Amino acid sequence: MPFFNLNKNGSSHEKKCFNNRCDLEESIAVDYLLNENNESNLAIMTDAFHMISDLSSFLVSILAIRLSRRQPNIRHSYGFQRAEMEASPQFVSHDKIYKNLLSLPNVVGIHSLRVWALKSDTLAATVHLELEENSDANKVSIMAQHLLAKIHRIRFSTVQSHCNQFKNNIKNKNEFLVEINEEGIENNKELQTTINSLEKF
Repeated sequence: MPFFNLNKNGSSHEKKCFNNRCDLEESIAVDYLLNENNESNLAIMTDAFHMISDLSSFLVSILAIRLSRRQPNIRHSYGFQRAEMEASPQFVSHDKIYKNLLSLPNVVGIHSLRVWALKSDTLAATVHLELEENSDANKVSIMAQHLLAKIHRIRFSTVQSHCNQFKNNIKNKNEFLVEINEEGIENNKELQTTINSLEKF
């Protein structure tokens, strides 16, 4: 089987060698199959199918490696490096989760929000919250976990909170709250009741 550097920085010479060797193996296998003199030779026909099988497996592996290099997105927040890792379900709205968390007291910024499904009815999430200076990080983290569980059915969540020393995101929060108000989040009784009850912690 030909050697090929699978790193992104692989030289064009290596890629050319890889393509040439794949083409050579493919042409030999096809020649074995189409050559009339080999039809009665079971050993040669078996070798041909064996070569095709090996080549197919190798090409599938190359495709999987290339897919694994894709950048993470909203639905596949951990990227494509783990084929068995479930993506976010269709009904999960990252925008709503983001806005609901941002509406919690003392939260001025959110980053690294990742949501995925462990199975069809079990969701998990991780998120980092930036808080106003001198905020109770533990209290806000607990509030966020309860909100994720009650509003978004995310049973397993890891919330990390830290105080924002520079206050450079407060303006961003105010701008974002305008969007929240435009969507009528104040009229969302379930969310408002949840936030009010969480503030009593």
